[in-house]
Amino acid sequence: MKKNITKTLLTFLLMFFLLILVNAQDEKKEFKNVTLYLLSGDTVEYKLSEIKEDHINGYRRIKNKDVWKFKAYPNLDVLYYNSKSLNKNWIYKQSLEGLEFTPKFVEKYVLGKKMAKYNYKPKKYFFLGLLSGFSIGSISSFSNRGFFNTSRAPILIAAPVLTTFIVRTKSFKSKDKSEMNNKELLENEYEKGYHSVKKTKNYIGSSAGGFAGVVLSILLNNLR
Repeated sequence: MKKNITKTLLTFLLMFFLLILVNAQDEKKEFKNVTLYLLSGDTVEYKLSEIKEDHINGYRRIKNKDVWKFKAYPNLDVLYYNSKSLNKNWIYKQSLEGLEFTPKFVEKYVLGKKMAKYNYKPKKYFFLGLLSGFSIGSISSFSNRGFFNTSRAPILIAAPVLTTFIVRTKSFKSKDKSEMNNKELLENEYEKGYHSVKKTKNYIGSSAGGFAGVVLSILLNNLR
């Protein structure tokens, strides 16, 4: 008797969860299938559920799999979304520095970020960081009498930071916007977006190079 009751309860629970799952799948089918264009320059396949005052809700596709995970995005991170049946629907409404909100300017800025994110490689800064880190490590451990030679840890930690001060990216400088025409303003926003990502990549590249340089100098010193 007890076994029959247990089986009945288990069957009921299984049917209940299956019903919830089916309903959830049906709800997903009613969502808008859109492509999100993020301020970072990335694009995301998205099932849009709702648009709130400060964020949007929906499901994001996981890589190239047919797996969807709930994801909310702040409106400040989303440029716009579109689909086969929809034109650009703007979410981002903030103005750029010194300019009124104009979609063309924001698109150019994000395009610059995207180009730098996927195409720019800080090889030069990694190499310069490598040289700087190697020099710092060699000086500190020269003839086992270096300033940091009592411990390897401090120099390993300090070198990446020091190399970012030695190998630096110049700040972006634009002309007076009041003297620019529309084409020049668009190009300026593109360059500004490109530079913002380039600067970050250069920082990471020089730090990684600095760390690698110190490790290399320590290894060579230990071979003596």
